[in-house]
Amino acid sequence: MHIGKNSPDGFSVQEGKDNAALHHQIAELCFELEDKLWWPPKLKETKAGPPLVEGDAQQRRLVLLAFAERIRHANQDWQLMLHQCLVELLRADLELSEADYFDLAATILPSTDPCGTASHSNAGPAVLKALGRAERRGLLSDRILELVLDYVTKLELETTDAKQIELCNLLLKRAAQNPLNPIEPWAKKAHGQVRALPGPKAEVWIRLLIQCQLATSAKPTEKWRKQALLCLAQVGVDSFHEHLAEWLPLVDKPRKKTPEEAADRNSHDPGFQLLDHHQDILRGLVWLAGMSPAPETTRCLGGLALTTFRKLKGQGPRAPRIANACVWSLAEIGDEQAVEQLALLKIKVKLNNANMVTMV
Repeated sequence: MHIGKNSPDGFSVQEGKDNAALHHQIAELCFELEDKLWWPPKLKETKAGPPLVEGDAQQRRLVLLAFAERIRHANQDWQLMLHQCLVELLRADLELSEADYFDLAATILPSTDPCGTASHSNAGPAVLKALGRAERRGLLSDRILELVLDYVTKLELETTDAKQIELCNLLLKRAAQNPLNPIEPWAKKAHGQVRALPGPKAEVWIRLLIQCQLATSAKPTEKWRKQALLCLAQVGVDSFHEHLAEWLPLVDKPRKKTPEEAADRNSHDPGFQLLDHHQDILRGLVWLAGMSPAPETTRCLGGLALTTFRKLKGQGPRAPRIANACVWSLAEIGDEQAVEQLALLKIKVKLNNANMVTMV
């Protein structure tokens, strides 16, 4: 039996299904909200809402999952309304399983429009806060973290929502998850190589990458330097330079455009735009290359500086934070090879960079 041919979201369910009664109630709520145009919806102030939110913990868990199931089948307009109802339900700290958290993340994060209205995009932060509770209970599995990683990539490509990006990165750091997203050629290579390492070796590399992601200042602080060198010692200096010599040249390669970017004729060289958190990771890796130099890596720093100083149409330098880190590291190394790289940069890069001039 269908729940009404003209149900707001076109959802249907068979009678006798475990949550059929819940879906009848949700349909009634949808009709009520549609008729009264209440926005944002407050479930306790509606006629159909109180029975959905006033049950015991297990009942409210079932309601939450029913809303998530319904969102997967809703059209875009009713996804907006259902998202907002779900936000209200997520304020309660319910006892959920790993499978429940995964269903929520898999339903909400891909369907949330980070560029949309505040009432549409706030479903994402609500789910991220719920996943924070999952992390504290030890329920943040690899498959959930992969969804979070995809979501933070979407945020970085489409928005400047620093608060949500910070929430995502905090979850990834707490779980010691590999922070690299293989959307970019260099990151794909690095992600694959780290993933292929035996467990303990992969773990120390992930700790190093997470430490590099904390490279958010103009120059390395003493605290950052001390912790980074400790991570480097655990990875091994030879292994570090061997991998870095493979990764850094790939930063020059463009990533594959998203369908939206490919369709946007006004988009300026999107394939060469680096993810924001990748820029911090690369800056940290470059700083470490300057603190513990090796000839094969020093050669790569000059090339990396050139590709990241390169101007993109409508944007300016591609990734100045990485380029300036290369200049800092080459000056830190200070040997003949490093000075040659700096001199080459001074000739090829037409930027008013006083630091570069004084370092050469």
